[in-house]
Amino acid sequence: MDSQEWIIFILLSLHLCSATIAADIDPNYEWHMCGTSGNYTQNSTYDNNLNTLLSSLSNNVDDYGFYNGSVGQGSDRASAIVLCRGDVELSVCRGCVSDNAVRIKQWCPNQNEAFRWYNICSIYYSDESIIGSLRTTPEIEQHSITPVKNPALFNQDLTSLVDRLRTQAVNGGPFLKYAANSTAGPESQTIYAYVQCTPDLSVGDCNDCLNTAFAKWKESKGNGMIGARVLRPSCFFRYEISSFFGASLINGSNSTPQPLPPPLASASPASSPPPPPQSGKDGNKAPTVTIAASIAAGLVLGVII
Repeated sequence: MDSQEWIIFILLSLHLCSATIAADIDPNYEWHMCGTSGNYTQNSTYDNNLNTLLSSLSNNVDDYGFYNGSVGQGSDRASAIVLCRGDVELSVCRGCVSDNAVRIKQWCPNQNEAFRWYNICSIYYSDESIIGSLRTTPEIEQHSITPVKNPALFNQDLTSLVDRLRTQAVNGGPFLKYAANSTAGPESQTIYAYVQCTPDLSVGDCNDCLNTAFAKWKESKGNGMIGARVLRPSCFFRYEISSFFGASLINGSNSTPQPLPPPLASASPASSPPPPPQSGKDGNKAPTVTIAASIAAGLVLGVII
């Protein structure tokens, strides 16, 4: 194989490698569920109302990453709740919501109800009246497959942390019910956790949602693992032994949050894997491709020299 063939071979190999990196690292998509309450007909009034609603979500998200609204009347009314993670800056939030709003109908093309959760934003829509109400289903529990070394002490430290965060979140006011922080755990581990409710919930409903979500985790196989989360349309709970959230909203800071949205690396999938990446916005994929391309260019230049 001459030098020119070697260069072509290396270029193709690096291209395949960078494509694999871009496909495997998806910090956005996590899980979806299509409702079972009924289906609608394509081009029906409900379908048109839902399309109008979904297309407007990204622009209507407020400065705290939240929106709820509806389009239509009676049985044709489509309602939606949008929530971004509390530490994600607004531009990233809206980009995530825009992408999510398109893909949720690709996954659930004619169901009256659907819930699609990205690592930094979620969308839930329904033909029922959902605005300002507590929604605990659809629900998903995901967890790591790696156990902690001292479950009893770990759970004790985690419970204390979550109790403090829940108190902070439920009293967050009408704009942002979010709290995140860390605590020292056993075996020199640090436990990171965050909780969040949709800000339209009352203090009591937010507290109930997070309490029952934590109880759900305690009864699951995730109890005793190094990371887990429980996701609901109205609230989220997650913990890890490595940092996964921005520091700007910890301890009550109001500075501009920085997006740090890595997925749960060893979570057990709750649904079929997502389709191949499509064109358009896809969260943090662009930096991955850019880095891979830069590495490829540098290696090729070295081979040529």
